[in-house]
Amino acid sequence: MLSARLSSDPPDTVCRSFRCRHFHAVHLGVPLLLALVLLAVFETSNLDRWISDFYFDPALPGFPLRRDWFLETVMHRWTKYPLILLALALLGGWLASFRFAALRTQRRVLLFLVLAMGLGPAAVGGLKQVTGRHCPYDLDLYGGAAPYTRLLEAAPAGVKPGACWPGGHASGGFGLLGFYFIWYRRRPRRADAALAIALVYGFAMGWGRLMQGAHFLSHNLWAALVCWLVALLLYRLMLRPNVAPGGAGIKRKLSGAVYSSSRSSLCPRYAISLKPYLWTAVSRFLLPPGEGHERRDARGRATQGAVAEDEGGFFGADGPHPIPLPEGEGENTMRVCRSDP
Repeated sequence: MLSARLSSDPPDTVCRSFRCRHFHAVHLGVPLLLALVLLAVFETSNLDRWISDFYFDPALPGFPLRRDWFLETVMHRWTKYPLILLALALLGGWLASFRFAALRTQRRVLLFLVLAMGLGPAAVGGLKQVTGRHCPYDLDLYGGAAPYTRLLEAAPAGVKPGACWPGGHASGGFGLLGFYFIWYRRRPRRADAALAIALVYGFAMGWGRLMQGAHFLSHNLWAALVCWLVALLLYRLMLRPNVAPGGAGIKRKLSGAVYSSSRSSLCPRYAISLKPYLWTAVSRFLLPPGEGHERRDARGRATQGAVAEDEGGFFGADGPHPIPLPEGEGENTMRVCRSDP
């Protein structure tokens, strides 16, 4: 397959690194701890103002670089175009996966990346509209009219709310954080490189706006945190199985279907019981042939035919791996073994 040929290193079957064994502590606990640090530092100090003061000229008064050609044209406008083209290419790949068999194993990965690049900045944009924080050049400290207030301080009555927290422009670069999650288990070096690129790209975009007086440093840091949490949530919902540690079973009901799971010594197993009509819709749209599941007819019974396991391909993302059905399983039941820790 094309996706398999694009991959230069074979995927691991089990990830035993620290960040895999302590997934939530690393990927959720550490960011939340950093959020507390951000609150403690920026709510009790003038670090934001000290940094912005460096680019402010009291003689104007204003930010001399606000209309700078390079910052406004290149850093503010042109840096968005590669992100838009990449998102469109991923969306095109997802749509093409319904037509070309070589892309079917990457369908969920492509959709995950599109959503991570779109929903992260969208969440930041939504927060900007409800938080009411002002841009530095709108503050009376820097030649504007609005009073300066910290994040947790209420704005004075009668002041028109702003729309500058978190940093919207930087969130476009931070939308690339989704690439970290598709590689962190099987290709950690590639994941670390993707993480570094996303952070550098996002902070470069955000620093340009900081020099123009459009944002404080904390605005961009919060934007990175929001985009990270959105990507983490999407990964948890779309690509990583919901497994309880220590072998505890998990049961949940969704649209009349019952899901249950138990953990073996090597990997979790999912027993999925679905009504025939629901299974048909899911198998045709979300889990196409070749994505790591058994073919079934309209009544949910297994049919003959080879099933291609998800080898990760170029993206190296996690995929379900079929295992034989034990004797006595119901005709509407499928067991899937994933290699997540």
